[in-house]
Amino acid sequence: MLDDVQLGYYDSADRRYVCRRPHTNSEDYDSEQKDAAVVFGSMFEDIKYTTTRLKKQFNSTNVIPHPPPSPSEEIDVFQRITGCELLDGDVPGQVKLLDYYSGFARDLQEMNFNSQKKTLVWSMDSIIDWRIYTESGAKAVLENIYHPICIKSLRRYFQREKRYLLRKVKPRVRLLKKTLTHSTRTQVTCLATGFYPRHINLTLLRDGQPVPEDQLTGGLLLPNTDGTYQMRKSLEVSAGEVKCNYTCIVTHLSLDNKLDISIDYDPGPSILPIVLFVLVALFVLVMIPIAGCIVWKKCAVKLPVSILQKALRDSGGIQVTCLATGFYPRHINLTLLTDGQPLFEGQISEGMLLPNADGTYQVRECLKISEDELRERHKYTCTATHLSLDNKLDIHIDYDP
Repeated sequence: MLDDVQLGYYDSADRRYVCRRPHTNSEDYDSEQKDAAVVFGSMFEDIKYTTTRLKKQFNSTNVIPHPPPSPSEEIDVFQRITGCELLDGDVPGQVKLLDYYSGFARDLQEMNFNSQKKTLVWSMDSIIDWRIYTESGAKAVLENIYHPICIKSLRRYFQREKRYLLRKVKPRVRLLKKTLTHSTRTQVTCLATGFYPRHINLTLLRDGQPVPEDQLTGGLLLPNTDGTYQMRKSLEVSAGEVKCNYTCIVTHLSLDNKLDISIDYDPGPSILPIVLFVLVALFVLVMIPIAGCIVWKKCAVKLPVSILQKALRDSGGIQVTCLATGFYPRHINLTLLTDGQPLFEGQISEGMLLPNADGTYQVRECLKISEDELRERHKYTCTATHLSLDNKLDIHIDYDP
């Protein structure tokens, strides 16, 4: 991994490194294979040996890992994370190693080698007999093998992937309000999506004051299919609190200044009692040749997008489906909106990317609308963004008596 980009993996069966990214020359490939044989090969053998010692020690000393494993846990898992960092000015930073073994409540061992001061900080779990290892031996391995190879690889991969890693994509930010089903409470959500790099600060304010984190839900950083990221934070408020002014503040590397999105309380009616009728509009884009071809020498193919309606016999409602099919490459953002607002994840079904027989892809998002909701006046919009499109594509459907 280089930051959040997977570069490759080590195949222990064939004893070789498999690169996920294209090579620029054969010298890089030969160098990678040689370094992988040293680092990954020795690491693989060390993990096998340490795992054997751990299993033998547990059996011979009757030591029970904490917490005790369940009867279904019959597989032992040993994980090792090793990495290095490159500081500003191309200065090598620390080399870190972290081991974890299934059944332990804490890390098995952790090493931090400072390449500038030539010092090693080594912490380990006392339940393991570490006498076979010496601090001088561990330091020698990190200083003379792991560190130089890791720094060399880090510099080479950074030059190769620099344009991708250093790109800055601005977040699309929305502040949403939703009345919770079977409740008088309202959910206020601050959503930022489509940004890169992944580091972002998302703050929800109520009447100008930050909402404490322990009152919020969400906050997890999640990946999008196009290599960007999304994050949302939500707050449940009472009928009295919904009258407050809420602001979503975002700071990100792509923004010159912080971005503020606000919503105010509106005492006006939110439901218009008008009988509705669904008119299905089908809009299909004709695929046209484009000049530039992408990876694997395959040209970007524009996507036909449609929004469909189907009656639900059991409930008396309908199902609205946003469908994009026949597109390439596979990275796409498909969003189903109600009255211009994105729907929450729990309201939408499907959303899986599926292959077509001709090598293109399809994806759909479905929304079930109850008979009661049909008595409200809503506009449903299917929004698609794709490499083959100059701008995002919007397809609308209304329900009109």
